[in-house]
Amino acid sequence: MKKFWWFGLVIVAGIAVVFAIPHIKHREPRWDDACAQEFTLHQKSIHVCVANTEALREQGLSNTPSLAAGKGMLFEFKEVGQYGFWMKDMKYPIDIIWIDENLHEVFRASSVPADSYPKVFSSPVPAKYVLETNLGEIPIQK
Repeated sequence: MKKFWWFGLVIVAGIAVVFAIPHIKHREPRWDDACAQEFTLHQKSIHVCVANTEALREQGLSNTPSLAAGKGMLFEFKEVGQYGFWMKDMKYPIDIIWIDENLHEVFRASSVPADSYPKVFSSPVPAKYVLETNLGEIPIQK
């Protein structure tokens, strides 16, 4: 009987795991988990983090200390629409560019100040994507 003490230990550990699994907290996706895509607009390519879920879109670039050169965040929506953006918990100014389903810029808010919250910036033209970048990262198309 003493030889099988480990068997009881395995049973108890297995039961503990079964009861613990439902209590493991699910981590919401973070914006930097989705940063593996390259995006080109006006012949300028940058690496983007794609915000394609409600949680990622809500987080955005909030509470990030800075945005490295050549990087941005691309907000992808299921439907073409008019989407508003604010600068809640932002620490640096950005450019916000609204893009249609054909990947053409339809509107731009340049040099949006970090301290502009609760002001909402939106495009008068419906868009499918919104790109946030460092100031001047994507040149204005002429």
